[in-house]
Amino acid sequence: MKLLAIIVICMLCLTKKHKHQKTPIYVKRDNPIKGKVLGVLDGDSLILELDNSTKIDVRVYGIDALELRQPLGLDSRNTLRSFVFEKYVTAYLQGKDRYGRTVAEIQTNEGNANVYMMEMGLARHYKAFSDDELYAQAEEYAKQNHLGMWKEAEPIAPWDYRSAEGLQKDDL
Repeated sequence: MKLLAIIVICMLCLTKKHKHQKTPIYVKRDNPIKGKVLGVLDGDSLILELDNSTKIDVRVYGIDALELRQPLGLDSRNTLRSFVFEKYVTAYLQGKDRYGRTVAEIQTNEGNANVYMMEMGLARHYKAFSDDELYAQAEEYAKQNHLGMWKEAEPIAPWDYRSAEGLQKDDL
């Protein structure tokens, strides 16, 4: 019986995620670009300077971060900023959004920024654009641990906030 308890405890310790754990990427990885993050506009938008000095607007793939005017919206932006600002990153290109921005998954030496934002409870898995199981797991981790927006009994999703305010994503 003691052996079974020890095995269960060890399994739980091995499967527990840590906030700075490197996360593998399970999305398209065939178009990587590298650059330095020059600015963070909000919790899911940034400005990337490529090695050839070209600057591009990047929409972070598969997540919808809290809006700046929402509770924890500034925390969302500041968390992404602390994770990527003035760092060299690899951006895995997923395409363009309707505003012409590059959509990409962002990887730093510390890990996957997209997943990190969801693990902190400061962004939602944007299932309309991503069905990645890793993203779903990251969001569930934040829910289970009552992190960020998940401290509230009924958090307002960013898309619901925009809809209630009559706003589009880029109106804010």
